[in-house]
Amino acid sequence: MLKHFLIFAFLFIATRPLAQQCNCASEFTFLKGDIEKNYAGFKDKVNSHTQSSYDAFSEDILQRARKAPNPVYCLGLMEEWIAFFKDGHTSVTPGDGPPIVDSPESLAIPPMTGGEKGIEGIYYNPDSTYKIAIIRSKTVFRDYAGVILTSKTPQWKPGEVKLELRSITETSFITYAYSRDHQVQAVHYDFDGNTLNGGTWIKQGRSIQRQPNGNMTDMQWRDQAVVQTRKISDQTYYISITSFDVSNIHTIDSLVKANEEELRTTPYLIIDIRGNGGGGDDSYASLTPWLYTNPIHYAGVVEWSSQDNILRWAKFLQDSTIPASIKEQIKNIIAQLQPHTGQFVQMEAGYTVTLSNIEPYPKRVVVLMDDRCASAAEEFLLMAKQSKKVTLMGQHSAGILDYANVLQAPFPCMPFFFNYATSRSQRIDQGKGIDNIGVQPDIPLTEDKNWIVEATKFLEGR
Repeated sequence: MLKHFLIFAFLFIATRPLAQQCNCASEFTFLKGDIEKNYAGFKDKVNSHTQSSYDAFSEDILQRARKAPNPVYCLGLMEEWIAFFKDGHTSVTPGDGPPIVDSPESLAIPPMTGGEKGIEGIYYNPDSTYKIAIIRSKTVFRDYAGVILTSKTPQWKPGEVKLELRSITETSFITYAYSRDHQVQAVHYDFDGNTLNGGTWIKQGRSIQRQPNGNMTDMQWRDQAVVQTRKISDQTYYISITSFDVSNIHTIDSLVKANEEELRTTPYLIIDIRGNGGGGDDSYASLTPWLYTNPIHYAGVVEWSSQDNILRWAKFLQDSTIPASIKEQIKNIIAQLQPHTGQFVQMEAGYTVTLSNIEPYPKRVVVLMDDRCASAAEEFLLMAKQSKKVTLMGQHSAGILDYANVLQAPFPCMPFFFNYATSRSQRIDQGKGIDNIGVQPDIPLTEDKNWIVEATKFLEGR
């Protein structure tokens, strides 16, 4: 079974009509129908308590889709609708390059004091190329506009609209962001009180942490390779893994094997998975024995069977880049789904893993985690926290795991793809779901700390 294996099927059809000839309302109707038939979380998310709000929201999106003047606004509407499900494995993504807007809209800017509350106010980007005013400016597609106050580039002039923001919540927005050359993309922005999109735009008069999660030198060092190791001290060894993508299995396994002597003789270990967006569970299998102290319990997984899902799984079998072992698992999925369309199929019952040996070293392990740890990285955290050796430190994970085994399919006309989950963890039925909650750290850390230093102090008792 491809247990929580995050994978995408790139099924782009080259003969598709041009996006500008497509009808946004028809594309939305297709997306809605496909998700309702094929998404494993649909019946959980749309139930007797949410049906009326879902219907009303869908009708609002449809009416706005009929007025969408271009594919970018249409993409934003799709993303806004998908956000109803609050599932990080379910999304809409563009397939072609973003369109270019030749003539930006111009707006008059009301007087600004610099002390505006909420998202409204004056912002600048980190290199101060632009200063903008975010003002309330409601249209069918936006609630706020970011208007140029000053620009160091000739491509943008004062009064022109650089951002359009549609509120999802008070702090979350579908944003139409126009780049220097006037390309426009529909993206998600969050407002943290000081910045938009984690520092893309900084509100005037507010401070911003320039060193997220501790020492920026450490973070830059980690970005140099997916997997790295170093000796922190005579007592503490450090492993950084920034992705559990299946393409990294060999690299991770080789690194663990090459460093067996360090692992067998060093009392303490730090495993740093900050920013690890997941991949495949097999990617961390070689680490598990070094963390193990007692039997590891896993929740069961069911897979939603539909004709579309079966066909989309079968597409992987034609992909020459997928390993033969993975294809065998996919064949097994298809064989189990085919007799049971329109039902959940038990692909994996809850089970327990018991290893024959407990490694004496490392004696204690810290796993560093943050809110960008998602999917398979969260599965790793759930495994690790069952060990008596392990302490989780940092910030809660992303909360994107309960619905997994992601498939991707194209829209009929516009150059978009939608991604959706086909499996459902039975952890949900046990009241242990983590979506939109995340795995919680044993010891929280704040961003003004150097997390590696804090982990080392904790392990070495300093």
